[in-house]
Formats: sequence, structure tokens, C-alpha cells
Amino acid sequence: MSRHALSASTSITLVAAAAATLLLAACSDDTKVAKKYDFSTPDAAVDGAAAEAGADGPLADTHPTPDQQITPDAPVSPCNPALDLKPLTLAPAYCVVYRFTLAAQPDAINLAGEELLTYALDKSAAPFSGSVQLRLIDTVSGKPGAASPYLSFTASTADAATKVFASNFLPRSAGGFVAASYTDSSFAGEIFWGDKGIKTPKQVDQASNYDAVFLDDTTLLVNGAGIGAAAGQGVYVIQEGKAAWRVITDIGELSGHLGLGQSVLFAGGAFGTSYENKIYAFTLAELKAAIVAKTALSAATAGDLIYTASYIPDAAALGDSLVAGPPDASYGFQSVKRVPVTVSGNNVTAGAATTLVTPAGGGNVSALAGSGSKRLGLLLSGTGKIEIAVVEEK
Repeated sequence: MSRHALSASTSITLVAAAAATLLLAACSDDTKVAKKYDFSTPDAAVDGAAAEAGADGPLADTHPTPDQQITPDAPVSPCNPALDLKPLTLAPAYCVVYRFTLAAQPDAINLAGEELLTYALDKSAAPFSGSVQLRLIDTVSGKPGAASPYLSFTASTADAATKVFASNFLPRSAGGFVAASYTDSSFAGEIFWGDKGIKTPKQVDQASNYDAVFLDDTTLLVNGAGIGAAAGQGVYVIQEGKAAWRVITDIGELSGHLGLGQSVLFAGGAFGTSYENKIYAFTLAELKAAIVAKTALSAATAGDLIYTASYIPDAAALGDSLVAGPPDASYGFQSVKRVPVTVSGNNVTAGAATTLVTPAGGGNVSALAGSGSKRLGLLLSGTGKIEIAVVEEK
């Protein structure tokens, strides 16, 4: 081997050795390397590693400055700027999320997020039948999808179609139980309830009914004149395997509305010879305690008066607010109002009412369906279509 060849070989060997020495030095502190490149390490450790590497070290330009921090995207508004409530007027604090048409007029509606339930009583042939259907609202198109069966029943009444009336309530529990009903000319009828797909819904005879809500999956409250053997105007408790009984008394001569808020129950009735409509509030705490103890609550002493009108076309709860309103000459809404309440112990106090919807141009609201604390379903009338609008507080 020549000297030149030996020299070149030696140089290569020395360079390789130097490189290996540097690599070993860099890897001799494994903890330090872990701190530098383990991004699950708290920022303080990463900052310490960067400082240890020096201002020009390998992490000096990789740690973002405060101005470079990624901030979460702002919440996307559900409001659809292309939609309005015309010819009705919607208060500026609210917006229209969805507005669509249905092929057939429902007797009652229920709204839970993007899930729309409709109830209809078919009186085209005896025996009459009731059905509850579910439609999912597409968030992109804003239209409801195809209907799927949720609950159905066969009515036992022998009355003619003109003497049988579908109830205008369709409550739904948090667990998905629903209830639907009808009455006939003798103010008798049936209430059916169950969860989706049940083949034989639970059933109870009732003497008149006006409204109903689920307190929970196993407790249905009905505002009526009697359930089973129990009689008298008031709000009744229905629980499977137990006899129905009246938990709210002294709430008028005729039935009224019910609405389940976040911490209150709104319950109404028609009072006196003029049948003035009144809605009272009861805290859920006192109501549940009364149900456990099986003691009745009197609207006169335990209830707090929230709203009064000569007639109330419909009512619903929106969070801990009552949505109701006075009637026009045709017993539709003169306006739809929202009445907030505050709770202190077992006392409920009504705040100032604000107008949510003002009917105009022949359009009106025929039914309300509260959903959560901000969203409200409106079954519209007088628009020339079978329409549902979903509005939300901005």
C-alpha cells in the first residue's frame, strides 16, 4: 500500500471516529433528549430544554410565541340568515334555524335537537289508530328526512269520527319514552305511552286530558279530570304498576297546560265561571318530594302564579321560562311571550314578559314545542302551508 493510500485511509478512519464520538456525546444524556423532543412533556420542561440548548439551539425556533398560539374556532351560529318567520315577526334576540313544510297536518309535535316527532290520529276507518313518527332534520339542507315509526296504538272508542279528538300533547322523556292520547264526546279516552318500537304500548283510561309531560322515564304527569278510578280536576301521576293519583289540586275547574322546565313545573287550569286561564309554577324539588311522600300540592298554597290570560292557546317551557301568550279574537295567539322565572327555595318568581313572536299577515302559531333552554319549535298556521319553524335565542 502506498503512503498516499495509507494517508487517505487514515483520514477517513479519523473522520469516522470523530463523528462517532460526537454522536455518542449527543446521545449520552437520554433524559435531555427526551425533554427536548417529547411533546407530551409540560411546556416548562420544553422551555428548559430550549434554554439549555441556547438561543440558537435546535428548539429555539420551534416553540410558538404567544402570538403564534392556535386559538379554538369561534362557535358556529345555528342561525340560517336565508330564513325568516314572515309574515310573522320574530323578536331580534332570536333567529330561525330551520323552516320546512310537512305533507300532512300533525295533531301534536315534539322537538329534541334535530329530532322531530309528530303525532296524528287516523279517523278514516274504525277502529281509529294513532301513530307517532320520527324525522331527523338534516343540518345541511335544513329539511326533515323520511318518517320512521316510533309508537302506534288502536283506540277502543266506539264514537263516530266527528266526536273523537286527538290530544294536542306529545311529551318525550330524556330516555325516549313518548305519550299520545285522544278523548271522545263523553270526555273519556285513553293515554298510550312507551319507547321507540314498542309493540304494545302501556295504556290507561282517563277522564279528559289536556296536557302531559314526563317527569322522568317512569313518571308521566297528566293535567286532566281523572285517571282510572281517581277523579277530580288536577295534575295526576302515572307510574307503571301503581294506581294513578292526583299530586296537584285546586288548579281550576277545567284542565290547562303543563310545561317541564329545568327546575320548575308549569301547570295551568281554567278558573271560575269565566274560565280565566292561569299558570302556576312548582319547583321540581317540592314536586318530587310530594310524589315520594304521596302528598298533594295545592296550587293555592304551594303554587306561584306566573301568567294569567282570558285564554292561553298553548304553552311550553324553554329552560326555566314559560312560553305562552294571550289570545286573539279567533283564539289563536295575539302574541307569543316568554316569561322568565327565578327560583329561591320553593318560591318561584316571574320576571318581566317579553314578546317572542308577533302574528301578522294572517300567519299565526298553533302549537309550541320547547327544546332545551334556547330552542323552540313552532307549528305555524295561516301561511297556506303545513309549516314548522325552529327558532333559537341568539
